[in-house]
Amino acid sequence: MNGKENLVIIFIKCPLVGTVKTRLSKTIGEKMARELYMRFVLDIIASLEGTNIPFVIYYTIDSCEETMVNWIGKDYRYHVQEGIDLGNRIINSFNNAFSEGYERVILMASDSPDLPPNIIKNSFEFLRLNDAVIGPAEDGGYYLVGFRKETFTHTIFRGIEWSSGTEFRETMNKLKEKGASVHILPEWYDIDRYEDLKNLYENNKNTFFSGSKTMKFIRNNTDLFK
Repeated sequence: MNGKENLVIIFIKCPLVGTVKTRLSKTIGEKMARELYMRFVLDIIASLEGTNIPFVIYYTIDSCEETMVNWIGKDYRYHVQEGIDLGNRIINSFNNAFSEGYERVILMASDSPDLPPNIIKNSFEFLRLNDAVIGPAEDGGYYLVGFRKETFTHTIFRGIEWSSGTEFRETMNKLKEKGASVHILPEWYDIDRYEDLKNLYENNKNTFFSGSKTMKFIRNNTDLFK
């Protein structure tokens, strides 16, 4: 064993005002959207720490590393996303992880702060028996995708129409063309719109997420839902 069986890659945006949660910001304002996004990420990091699975943070914008460290903390692994589009950035991130010797790698987004940690942990178990694992999002995209080292192929992410609402279907079609065995995880939701934020709050009043930074921030800003 090389001690590098599993790895989580999390994609995070540099938290610049006006560049994160842009659809949500149309309702609650750019600064409030940024504050919420920053708490989404901190809650996801806390969930990942609870799984005891190694993870690495891939962030946008090369000059943002100091901002990331000041926001999330210095005791994490950081790497800038590299590539001309999302597909290339995903490919390069998987290639980096597999070149480091990891056997099973999942990549997840940072738009679903209340994703149960067990879904992440179970993803690796499903990868022992399948070539790939994928978590569909309600909006037609996906919140998580993973491969084993020997089953990863970069062509899966080429030619995808990103931010179209068809990413899940297109990716599944490519996986089927490759003859890959795929485990589909439970559908979850991204927090992109005002309605998503309200649902997040209502759904988590009595869940493990109720004490999260996101929920505390919402409770302390009651005018969000006026």
